[in-house]
Amino acid sequence: MKLRLRRFIYLTFITFFIIIVPVITLYAAGYSYNFKKNKIEKTGILYIESKPKDAQIYINGKYQANTPKRFSRLLPDNYQVDVEKTGYYPWQKKLEVKSNSTTFSKNIVLFKKNLPINIIEGQINILSVSPNQEKMVYSLLEQNTEELRLRNLKNQLDLSIEKLNSRNYDQLEPIEWSPDQSKVLLKETIGDFNKYLIIDTETLKVNELFDITRLNFTKVNWDTLNGTYLYGLRNAILYQIDLVNNSTKTLVSANIEDFQIKREEIYYITRVINESFLNRSILENQTVSKSEKIKLPSPSQYTLQPSSQNYIVLLDKKNNDLFVISPKSFTDQDINQNVILQDRAKKIIWSKNLKRLLYYTDFEIWTFDFVTRQKNLITRYGETIKQAFWYTGENYIIYQINNQIKVIEDSLDEAKNDIQLTDFSEIDSVTLDNTGTNLYFKGKAGNQSGIYQLAIQ
Repeated sequence: MKLRLRRFIYLTFITFFIIIVPVITLYAAGYSYNFKKNKIEKTGILYIESKPKDAQIYINGKYQANTPKRFSRLLPDNYQVDVEKTGYYPWQKKLEVKSNSTTFSKNIVLFKKNLPINIIEGQINILSVSPNQEKMVYSLLEQNTEELRLRNLKNQLDLSIEKLNSRNYDQLEPIEWSPDQSKVLLKETIGDFNKYLIIDTETLKVNELFDITRLNFTKVNWDTLNGTYLYGLRNAILYQIDLVNNSTKTLVSANIEDFQIKREEIYYITRVINESFLNRSILENQTVSKSEKIKLPSPSQYTLQPSSQNYIVLLDKKNNDLFVISPKSFTDQDINQNVILQDRAKKIIWSKNLKRLLYYTDFEIWTFDFVTRQKNLITRYGETIKQAFWYTGENYIIYQINNQIKVIEDSLDEAKNDIQLTDFSEIDSVTLDNTGTNLYFKGKAGNQSGIYQLAIQ
């Protein structure tokens, strides 16, 4: 081989080495050439996970893999991601992949495409599901009778509780489940008289509260920890009802408009002339002690809403004003300095971990994160929002617009997946089972009324 040829080959290998080694080194370090931007950039990672698994992933319209999947070495850019599975509504969103970072999309839930099925036929009045979403108490209306029934949502066992003579009352409505979820409190309205019924879902026995107290209460609630006790408000006086000893005693005598029991504390709202006050008393050995109060903003129709131990939630029913305040307000004697959240709302729903709050008005749905103190507008409509609640896992919200049931992502993105699950002639009292598998609601399709089940997982 001639010297000139050997030199050419030698120089070619050196040149190739000088060019290739940096390229390989950059590639190994996660860099790639971005032809769109005409420069070298460090790549990022995209991780996609869905429920159910094994859903098809399309990136920019091209099939790539099935969930769950980690995509590495993606150039920084916005990617159109579609996740699809036969028999389910698709999920789609633009996801941004950033240099030297991982974009996670782990909370994708695909909902089944299904039609509701009628599981209980007839005219339904009440429908109340226990907080653990395992039991359903409902009533069937027939001529002059209303039959109370219990359905176990885990095994679908359906039992009759009692038949009531519907001519003896004007209205029957559910109030609250006991803390151990073995009993449910119902209220019969008879003119100006309120008759409370206690249904034991284990023995199927029905007891009347009036037989114990001989009093007509305007409001009755369970103790938050002990199903032995109920608390009733009558003529601005708060009573404690002992269901074991069948006894009643006065706890607080004041101009009480609303109350709430939180462990060993009693919160109640009083009005004196034109001023409203939030009061707090300590409940020790079933006896009230150490009472204190703070003045509320201009008098209105304040009510106490469900809350965690760390917060107090007030809702002004007159103006739909929501206040979430800290108990420190009693120490500081100043509510304004301890307002965590102030907004408009007609109803609130806490997340299971009590770290987030879902609330809505007639036209907007919002969430609030107590860790980040961030408020997030979920959706806005020109039609009345009738109901909204968390879906299992709290990354989605199920809500009702007119006679449509929809589900929407709870995310900070402006573009959220918003799916219509069903559309009926009439829909009311939408609820969910404890696994997030089925929705239940009172409904009417054509001439067929009853309780419907919609499988969404």
